[in-house]
Amino acid sequence: MSVITLFFWGLALGMVSSLPLGPINLNVLRLLQSGRRTSAGAFVAGVVLADVGVAALALLGLVSANVPPEILRVISAVGGAAFVFFGLWGLLRPASVNAAQQSGAVSFVSGVLFCGLNPGFYLFWVYAATFAAASVVSTLTGAAFLAGVLIGDLCWFTLFTKLVGLFHGRLSPRTWSSLAGGLILAFGLFALWGAYHGHFQYA
Repeated sequence: MSVITLFFWGLALGMVSSLPLGPINLNVLRLLQSGRRTSAGAFVAGVVLADVGVAALALLGLVSANVPPEILRVISAVGGAAFVFFGLWGLLRPASVNAAQQSGAVSFVSGVLFCGLNPGFYLFWVYAATFAAASVVSTLTGAAFLAGVLIGDLCWFTLFTKLVGLFHGRLSPRTWSSLAGGLILAFGLFALWGAYHGHFQYA
């Protein structure tokens, strides 16, 4: 593949990795609907950094197709516990309009954890990187692929932010926060169930 082709492969895969309506997009929705755009931006930055990082590890072969089940189980358990915490936070402390901005650093770290503690991203990129690994023969081609992933992630979250804006005002921020919190809680419980039973593919 050419550098340009690898870039567009990365762009497409970056968008696909961000598409599922899982805990990440739900938390972005919750933050945006409560007027905390700065917190949402910092959260997305953390997510994108972690996503590109996992893609890079997969591309370099540091994450093999045979990820040890014990490692995925630990990631799933810790991630599930984190999602349960954030879900309960959204349910018990639903946001109001123009709620105080969460610390940028806290939001950023939350984004890294939401992505980095989700084994679904590791499994996705192990599979997705196989499309590009054979063609990545230099630093330039690898950088082109990862740049595409970065742009793909940013394109999706920009589009998602616009879509959220279309629904702004349809429901109160407290309702959005409660709905998102409840769904994030459900994802967390499912992740804990997956860790217990050995099923790890969630996003």
